[in-house]
Amino acid sequence: MGHAESRRILLAGWSPTALGQALDGFQAIQGKGTVAANFELRSHRNGWLELRVPATAPSYAFHNLAVWLSAPPDVATKPRAVVLVSEGTGDWGYWLVPGPDDAMLTGARANGVPFQVDVPSGQAVDIPEKRRAPMATELALVTLGVPRDMQSPLPGGPEACFDLHLAPHDPPWSICEPGTHSPPRADTPRGWEVFRRWWLGK
Repeated sequence: MGHAESRRILLAGWSPTALGQALDGFQAIQGKGTVAANFELRSHRNGWLELRVPATAPSYAFHNLAVWLSAPPDVATKPRAVVLVSEGTGDWGYWLVPGPDDAMLTGARANGVPFQVDVPSGQAVDIPEKRRAPMATELALVTLGVPRDMQSPLPGGPEACFDLHLAPHDPPWSICEPGTHSPPRADTPRGWEVFRRWWLGK
């Protein structure tokens, strides 16, 4: 299965203030969150933000947050691009972007084998017609316009930190084999239901 070495969400064309507002909204849908997580913000000179996601954050929240940040309610602006990057070994090395459906992330393993995440269930899937072009992480980041010196975590201390308390829902994470899906989960936490109702009614 491997392990994660770092997890990041990269955002283009957005301000730290807007990101902070979006994180406040994300916190509000966590219910009685019991998992403390400290998120670190770093800025790149080319207008990109790096939100570093702590190891204590459930994978479910990591994926859910990327979708939330792509179109946060009650925030006047949206980022131009959102890229989720998990750097690690085995099932913990991959990149994803929101889409093509509202409740989906799509991308590939670090070696370029494509897959998607069905965000409400927290389940990895592989639907051939939903695949993006198979690209290893380094090539994908360049293609998506991420500055080359953001291929790895930005150096130096954070310019801001955000303390969130997340819902503990955390289905076991694994990436499915091509053309299959990981074991399904029937339980869906309250936070996703709030977001889904907002999205369908927007």
